[in-house]
Amino acid sequence: MEDFLLRRDDPLESKRLDEFFENFWYPEFSTLRKLYFKTTLGYVKSQGEEDGEEIGIFFTDSGDTDSPREFEVLTKFCRGTFLKNVISGRGTAGSLRVAWMDERTSSPVQETCGPARQHGNPLTATGLFRALTEARFDHDHLPDASRRLIYITDLSPACIQALAATVSSHQAAGLRDAIYKYLEFQTSIAVNITSAGLLTFQLDLHLPFFILSKSPPPKENIGKIKAQPRRRWTDLSFLKLDKLDFVTEESSHDEIWGIQDAQISCAVAGYDDWRWVGYGFVDAEVDGILAESSEMDLLHDPIAAGGLHSNYPIQKPRDYWIKIFEIRIRYVKRNWDYLVHKLEVGVEQYMKENPLIQSRRSQTAQERATRVEEAFDVNSQMIEVLRQIGGVLSDTIKAWESFISSESHIGFFWRTETSSISKHSARSLRAIKIIFQELEGNHDKIKSLKQRCSKFSSTLKLRLILENKTAADQNGMTSEFTVSVLYPPALAAAIFSMQQSAVPFDLTPRALAFALVLLFIIVHGVRFLGRRGLPRWSSLREISAWWIKNKKLDGEGHESLDIELGNIGLSVADVSSDKIVTGDDRNDPRTCGTRAILGPRDDE
Repeated sequence: MEDFLLRRDDPLESKRLDEFFENFWYPEFSTLRKLYFKTTLGYVKSQGEEDGEEIGIFFTDSGDTDSPREFEVLTKFCRGTFLKNVISGRGTAGSLRVAWMDERTSSPVQETCGPARQHGNPLTATGLFRALTEARFDHDHLPDASRRLIYITDLSPACIQALAATVSSHQAAGLRDAIYKYLEFQTSIAVNITSAGLLTFQLDLHLPFFILSKSPPPKENIGKIKAQPRRRWTDLSFLKLDKLDFVTEESSHDEIWGIQDAQISCAVAGYDDWRWVGYGFVDAEVDGILAESSEMDLLHDPIAAGGLHSNYPIQKPRDYWIKIFEIRIRYVKRNWDYLVHKLEVGVEQYMKENPLIQSRRSQTAQERATRVEEAFDVNSQMIEVLRQIGGVLSDTIKAWESFISSESHIGFFWRTETSSISKHSARSLRAIKIIFQELEGNHDKIKSLKQRCSKFSSTLKLRLILENKTAADQNGMTSEFTVSVLYPPALAAAIFSMQQSAVPFDLTPRALAFALVLLFIIVHGVRFLGRRGLPRWSSLREISAWWIKNKKLDGEGHESLDIELGNIGLSVADVSSDKIVTGDDRNDPRTCGTRAILGPRDDE
């Protein structure tokens, strides 16, 4: 292998190396292999009473202990819930219907999936657990569950407990990763093939996005036990989108515009083209409340947003995953289109309301400065929102670009000889590519809006400085008028309103006129000294400080010279003009030492 890598400069060897790293759908996935299925993972061992112990087993029994991030996130999210409550149906585990299941037979001899197991959809976490504890294959009364679909809305700790306690050991790591990405609002479009042990596959699709709507702000869950994933809600009331809303219907006063984090996660994991499990975790803000679905709605696959009928299932895992991808990315794109459109219109309206040149007739400088400051705050919030949503959309586009790169995951769908995807799936992939090209356009619009707001922010900063200076100048003029014109008469009036006994002179009109003249002279004299004298006083202080500093340095220089001359028995007092070496003193070592330090005389 080392020689193979070293000969990379050879075109033939380079081609062989590229082929070596190419991805393809393994032939084993197109063969019905004999497998031993471990039906449960943590049920027997998870009878402890300590908080979070069951989720800990979800990690240790899977053989992967090097996942502290996932362990911390899942343990924190599931804190306060216990598997025993899920088993017994205690609390919300036995009351909230948040899950949907579809299990059917599938084999190479069947052109489509066979009969399905009957479930009372929608299921509670307890109902989900009980259904998953049934033998998946070779059941006494039920058909095989070769193709299994599990959909959960607002994935709860109780449902995670049910999944963790019943998942096969071969699929535990993949399920844990899917739950982690769903809870943490992460992006992923990838195919994962195990590199050791039993050969399995997992197709991942995690799409975070935002839903723009006008509604009351969500209430924070202040309880210790979490009921649903934590999602961020961002207030957009500062954009005043109500002015752009032409809907005539009256809305509640507590409804405001905001964007809600939303996540769609789908993971398809299995052993071959007939035995696989599809997981779908979707926020209720996306699909609505599952418990409110009608019987007709429950006949359709909720992982596909109702776009596929359960009785007409897609048999192959890659075909199913691609169809889910196409359906869900269309929905995500529509939300991005609406959000970007609203932001464009909102920013345009904001720019019109805050022009770069404002009229100075109807507003004072202070009022203009206040308005500019408010506009700057709104602009800063807008930049932060654009940064937030732009980062999420950028990650989604990068995930797709990585997926379709020549040496990446797309090879699992078209570089195959034994099992190719259907023609419908190929058409779906082309449609997905077009959708992402349109998403790139939305991303460019977001970047353009961000650049525009950033430039506007710089302009607002300059305007704010100028308006504050103008306001300060106006305040200075007002203060000057008050002190120069109004203060002397006010002080004179105060003096002449006093009792005669408290004043050492007669309170006559002549005295009042004299006092006014004197006060005006004093006020203007003080102001003159302040204007003329203070600058000169400052200059005098600087000169004095410079003189003192030089004297101090001069003194330090003499002290240094005394130290050096002390080595030869001289002091500064001994070094005078008549002590410098002359003709008869050249042989005197003392004077030679002095000369060595002071340098030659000017006349030499």
